[in-house]
Amino acid sequence: MAVDLIKKIAEQNSWSFSYGSGEWHNLTDQRSEYRKDFEDRKVHVLLYTVTKNEVYNDFGGLDSETYTCALLMGVTSNFNDKDYNYKWENNIKPMIENRVQTMKDGLNSCGYRISGGLSQKEFSNLFDNNLDGINLEFTLSKV
Repeated sequence: MAVDLIKKIAEQNSWSFSYGSGEWHNLTDQRSEYRKDFEDRKVHVLLYTVTKNEVYNDFGGLDSETYTCALLMGVTSNFNDKDYNYKWENNIKPMIENRVQTMKDGLNSCGYRISGGLSQKEFSNLFDNNLDGINLEFTLSKV
């Protein structure tokens, strides 16, 4: 369920989507777009493996179902950018201000909701594609 939901959100926003472990994400080749303005670069959504948790009541009925997810949202960057401040201003900050809310809105309007908080952590020069962006960790609960 969570994989299909996040893939759908990515497709609706014309973002690329990949699912798997870090090793698989590292093998995904994306066209480098670091010379383009942020608004013109493709957002890459890389979903790590999802953990599903089911809780049953004393009668064997399903009480709750949650999915714990970790995903990266990033854009290609130049490994040789002059410093981290440059990456922050041109890649990471715009991702937080312009794309993370779109993902959160999509996750909260699908019969599930984000429960227990949302963790955001910056990253830069990740994988062979030199992605810069945000790592999101959250749990989805059925409404």
